[in-house]
Amino acid sequence: MSKLTNHQTTLMENHSVTGSHIITDNEQCFVNESNSVNEKLSALSKPVNENIPLTENKTLSTTLCYSINGKALSDEDLAVLINLNKKYAHVTVGGKHKVVSTKPCPVDGKSLHLESLSEFKSYFLHEPKINSLNVGDAWLSWQGKVFKPDGISFFPKPGLCPSSIYNLFEGFPLTAKKGDVTPFIHHINEVICNGDLVAAKFVIRFLAHMIQKPNEKPSVAIVMKSVEGTGKGTMFEPLKQLLGAYAVQVNGAYQLTGRFNSVVANKLLVFADEVDLTDVRVSDKLKGLISEPRLSLERKGIDPIQVPNLCRFIFASNHESVIKAGNRERRYLVLEPSSKYAQNTVYFNQLWQWINAYGACYLYEYLLNCDLTNFDPRKAPITKALIEEKLANLSPYQEFVRSELNQERPFDGMCRIETQGMTLKCQQWLEANNYNESVPKIRSAIGKLLSRMGVVSTGRSGRDAFYELPEKAIFKESFSLLLGHTADAIFD
Repeated sequence: MSKLTNHQTTLMENHSVTGSHIITDNEQCFVNESNSVNEKLSALSKPVNENIPLTENKTLSTTLCYSINGKALSDEDLAVLINLNKKYAHVTVGGKHKVVSTKPCPVDGKSLHLESLSEFKSYFLHEPKINSLNVGDAWLSWQGKVFKPDGISFFPKPGLCPSSIYNLFEGFPLTAKKGDVTPFIHHINEVICNGDLVAAKFVIRFLAHMIQKPNEKPSVAIVMKSVEGTGKGTMFEPLKQLLGAYAVQVNGAYQLTGRFNSVVANKLLVFADEVDLTDVRVSDKLKGLISEPRLSLERKGIDPIQVPNLCRFIFASNHESVIKAGNRERRYLVLEPSSKYAQNTVYFNQLWQWINAYGACYLYEYLLNCDLTNFDPRKAPITKALIEEKLANLSPYQEFVRSELNQERPFDGMCRIETQGMTLKCQQWLEANNYNESVPKIRSAIGKLLSRMGVVSTGRSGRDAFYELPEKAIFKESFSLLLGHTADAIFD
């Protein structure tokens, strides 16, 4: 059996090896279980930030092999290969072999890069070879490289990622600190939620759930609509600092709904400005992103792969109508932030002073310890703004019935009306409100709507058929139930 050189032993200890493969004369390996090395590993295994788990991709225990293709490595070459393990990992993605690395990014701090093996090897064309091999070739041939044969995925909860998978999550960039979070809580309570403390409590717990249980997918998104300058984007800033590369701000829907959707693949939070959720095509695609637990990830030149979809969404808009709200819509927490501090320089200077003075660290600590008892991330509270969105998306026939029920004497005070008379009355309202529908369509649509409310035509078909109308209060309740609310919420 060949012996380690003193320098190789030092290399092993400096790189915190728990068990190193040591090449024998016949290429067999054994594991060194040195107590002193294990003690050093135990000390080094503690993360500098206790809130950030050690990445499963490049753990402190590195398996070292001291040869490539049977040819021994020099101490210097071994050090080069060890350092490459800190930067790169060999993975398989979509049936193709790739080298993955994280590189500096001026926006997110760091970004993920996938490169072909040939592209990776090109980095080292100008460098001295290792055992007559390009440095990239040498690392790829080395048994001690970081190799993840089962691909890449996103496991933000420590300990859940299999060792054969490259984890896209490598920990949060900040350290949690105890401190004052009053400025942020005030901004949520009084500005973002406009004094609605029930909604504000949900928002805070929604954010805390993201930190405490990042591996659980909520099925609710937050939507904010207001004039410019209310502080919607300012709310996102400390969250972006806290989450680092796992949060992103986008403008418009394309990055979210386009074919190549890697922007959400390894994210816990997306803050989307001016996404038109009233567009049916956009809305339908985003519904899946908001609630589906898995995501088909597509990158250029790589076959689609399935990854966990753990992303939370916050949408912000300056438009009056922001979502295509169905009658039973519960997917969105719709908020209308207050404009009372809009353009208030003193207020925002104080808020930014808090953000820039460890505010995100204080918020991190607060969210880590927020009580989530009985919190349901799949059920948002009903807000006045959501009801307004539903009313803005009523069908013309629903608008007609609601306008009648808002009258002191609906349907001219009649308790019975012929079906032809109901059709004519609806037609007149539609024409007055610039809707152009055929009589047969009106007759069918109003009949189906009234039937869903328990008001069905009786008598023979044709001129003798009629609707027996309920009392006004009962009629209002029946209509409101179609939208999932009480009459007090729907009617003036």
